Amino acid sequence: MNDMSEEPPALFPETIAPTVPLTKELENLYEFLLHQKLVHATNERELSELSKLSEKQLEAKARELENWNFRLNLDEAKEVQLSMSLGLLTQQQSSAPVMHRDL
Repeated sequence: MNDMSEEPPALFPETIAPTVPLTKELENLYEFLLHQKLVHATNERELSELSKLSEKQLEAKARELENWNFRLNLDEAKEVQLSMSLGLLTQQQSSAPVMHRDL
């Protein structure tokens, strides 16, 4: 995998063309995913580090990442609430879906 143009076959899911009509937001997401550039060096390093961990260490790492995700979502909710109280954001804007990367 030294060739950066080579994609690892089983590590990343293939982006499949939609079979039903999409909303504008989903069309934009599809276009983004279709043309997304993978950072192989980082992914290889992370996978190498994770492959060296025991099952208990992997579970601990997963919990750590879940906690980070939870705290970030709390921080985002506080920021949205503050923005709404300052009149910078309306209820309609705050209910728009936000894309998050699930761990």
